[in-house]
Amino acid sequence: AVLSAVLDGGTYVGAQLTDAAGNVVSAAGAPLPAPPARADQRLVLVPVAGRILAVAACAVPGDGGQALGTVSIASDAAVRLFPLLLRPTAPNGSTQSYLVRRDGDEIVFLNELRHRQNTALQFRFPITETALPAAQAIQGVMGVTSGTDYRGVDVVAALTGVPRPSPRRYADPPPRRCRAAHP
Repeated sequence: AVLSAVLDGGTYVGAQLTDAAGNVVSAAGAPLPAPPARADQRLVLVPVAGRILAVAACAVPGDGGQALGTVSIASDAAVRLFPLLLRPTAPNGSTQSYLVRRDGDEIVFLNELRHRQNTALQFRFPITETALPAAQAIQGVMGVTSGTDYRGVDVVAALTGVPRPSPRRYADPPPRRCRAAHP
């Protein structure tokens, strides 16, 4: 009943509570994937039943700091997250923001892009495409730079990292955000 109440506002499409072993104790709405195994993955984008869910997970603390389980909630990324990233950030409307991450030797675009359809979690470039601002961000370049965007258009880009929730050390880098504008 409590998890169903979370869904009543329309912001979330699914919620679940799992125990420390990952077994679902209670769930409401859309079925959710298992909670992230790594503590730094508190928000993940997951394809489920033809849509992409933005799933946020939080450990339920118990006595002595041990996690009793996890609470996860999900929203439809196409409704809640992607429109925020597609919104122009400059008066002339020529800017766009996108999230990328490294997947092996490739850059994966995590959200929909203004000039291409059906790109979230599917559109990829080799990490060796160093003129691409997204590749520069993955390589650790931060600040204002220039390059060629995913369409082959020359752009000026502002590159920033997405902060981690805590100062822990992990093997793979955090997602990077790119904001590109036509010069």
